Formats: sequence, structure tokens, C-alpha cells
Amino acid sequence: MKPVLRLLRQLMILPIFLVLASSCQSKVEQLDEHLLAGEYGQAAKLAEELCGEDVLDACDKLGEIYLAGKGVARDEKKAFDFFVKARKSGSASVYRRLGHFYEEGVAVERDLKKAREMYEYACQGDRGAGCVSLALFMQRGGPNVKYSAVEVFRTYRIACRSGEVEGCGRYDELLEKAKRECADTGGELRPAGMAQASVATPPSKATGKTNGSFARTDAGSPAAPTESQPCQERGLRAEVASRNSPITPPQTTSSGTA
Repeated sequence: MKPVLRLLRQLMILPIFLVLASSCQSKVEQLDEHLLAGEYGQAAKLAEELCGEDVLDACDKLGEIYLAGKGVARDEKKAFDFFVKARKSGSASVYRRLGHFYEEGVAVERDLKKAREMYEYACQGDRGAGCVSLALFMQRGGPNVKYSAVEVFRTYRIACRSGEVEGCGRYDELLEKAKRECADTGGELRPAGMAQASVATPPSKATGKTNGSFARTDAGSPAAPTESQPCQERGLRAEVASRNSPITPPQTTSSGTA
């Protein structure tokens, strides 16, 4: 008898669930219509209602609205809070946004370790734009940002193979600079325009990777090359040889909680 009663209850609940789901979908469509029409004030109100109902895509859109200040007063702290909530969706674009907030200290204390986690998650979720964002972060460098030049190359290569035009362009540009530098100086792989903040150890015979980090100038751009940091020929050969090898996005360094 109990199984029958349980089935009846489920049958009674199902129509209610379908009505609620239909209503939510209708609101999502209305939100998109408001955004397309440039009706940002109405979009913000509807997005806030949906975000309160845990529609995470609406939280993402609400964060963008507050970040741009369209239809509402610009509020980076609110934008950050909505992106944090939207992060539960696993959206790569949300992780890219959070990476920027943490890297620049926008509406939150600057935390390069947390920024790195966010960019790495973005690269896992989107091998195109997400991996370009991670590689650019690697190049900008800073405290607790330790990546070898080969890792930068390979991250751009992941983006390129995913069809991201910017990834292909940046990969080819760095590789050509490194080739020229290797031909001129010989030695340790490092693309021109990128300097290591610490003395690099000899490359591993297996991977060709170095143990070093990149420095940034006061203006935030990659530091200029120095004579004490020559090009690493073996690392370059390993990178060129790996162009056709299987690749996977880098693993995150922590839990990824914002």
C-alpha cells in the first residue's frame, strides 16, 4: 500500500514542478529579451529575482550588468558577489571574471594565488579564451606566479588547437621570438620580452622545463630580456617537437573556491 501512496504523491507533485519550471524558463527568456532590447533596468530587476531562485546564468548576467553600470549604478562589489554565486555553474567566463577581480584587487583584496586558481579553472572549462587568459596571466607574472616559458607556450597551443585565433597568434609570435633568440645566443628557452625573477635550474631531460618565474615591470608589462638569461635550446626543441603531441589543460592548484 505504501508504494502506491508514494507513487500517487509523486504524480500529484509532478504537475506543480512542471508549472514552476515553465514559469522559470519564461522569465529567463524575458531576461534575454530585455538585454537584447537594451532595457537594462528591467533586466536587472528580473535577473536579481532569478538569481535569488538560484538561476546561476541570471547571476552571471546580473554581475555583468553591475560591472558595466547599465541600467543600474556601477557597483564592482555587487558584481563580484554575483560572479561568486554564478561560479557554481562552472562557467569559464565567470572564472575569467573572478581571475581579473583577484589579480587586480577589484572589490576584493588582491590575491594572485586565488587569481591563478580562477584562470586555471577557466582554462579547464574553455580551452580557447579561457586558456588565453591563463597564458596572459602567466606572462604578466608577479609574486606567487611561477610558470616556465614552456608552460606559457603550451597553454597558448591549447587555445590555438581549440580554434582561438588569439591563442594561435600569440603562440606563433612567442615561438618565432624564441627561435631568433636561440639562434643568436644559445642556451636557455625564454621568449624575448620575458624575464625570469629567479635563477632557473637546468631543464629536465624529460620535459625541457625550467624552474623559474617571470618578473613584471612597474608598468605591469613583461620585463626586458637580460644577458644573464639566455635562451634554452633544448627546451625550445622539446616545445617544437611537442606541437603534435596530446595536450590537456593545466590542473588547478587548489579547490577553486572564491
